[in-house]
Amino acid sequence: MTENTKPVTLMTIHEAAKTGIMPENTLRRMCRNNEVPCLHVGRRTFINFDVLVSFLNDPNNYIKGAEVNG
Repeated sequence: MTENTKPVTLMTIHEAAKTGIMPENTLRRMCRNNEVPCLHVGRRTFINFDVLVSFLNDPNNYIKGAEVNG
């Protein structure tokens, strides 16, 4: 791991919706349909907020699986 890595910002769907970026139901649907990367831990679903923002800024430039490697 390099020293310039940025910590990942994981938020629950509810927390991400409270930022006003989009409604909670829309985020849940996007996770369910694998439109954005999500992490399921028990009954909770977490979203990488930075990846979600970059996806919303430019959905055509988003490549599924790219967030895993970098």
